[in-house]
Amino acid sequence: MSPLPTPNPTSITKSSLIGAWTLISYIAEPPNPQDNDAPTHYYPMGPDARGTLVYTPDDQVTVSVLPKVAKKVWENSNDGVMYAGRYWIEYSSSEDDDAGDGDERRQQQHGRVPVVHHEVDMASSVEFEGSQKREAVISPDGRLRLSGSGLLEVGMEQKMKPVLVWERVSRG
Repeated sequence: MSPLPTPNPTSITKSSLIGAWTLISYIAEPPNPQDNDAPTHYYPMGPDARGTLVYTPDDQVTVSVLPKVAKKVWENSNDGVMYAGRYWIEYSSSEDDDAGDGDERRQQQHGRVPVVHHEVDMASSVEFEGSQKREAVISPDGRLRLSGSGLLEVGMEQKMKPVLVWERVSRG
């Protein structure tokens, strides 16, 4: 079960992202929610993970996500994540190739899924440096849901999709 319903989402634009956000939920969910054999969700950093996400008007992003009890020595990415870099919004391809031009709202009206692209310049772990792509949805209640395009390994031969839900703290 996903922590955030996504009916009638708000359009993702640069201005809708700018500001500071606090982490509400960090889970990993099955890539195919219809799979009845898969667990419903998993907490990679425990149910009380906390975090901050900041998007600036000059295209900079900083992210920190930590478990409630942080270790003094990090062993893997579930011990905490911090990174900084640049961001921009892209759109997934659709069958309507003519929708490639125009503003962000028109892109979404043509069925293209907004993807927030983070180009990570420095990170707490080398595995986060480079490109990080997140499908993005802002719910009617204003929460930002970012879901990873890659899958996390959870247990034996189980792969799940990371989903982070953020609530706005302030506008930039």
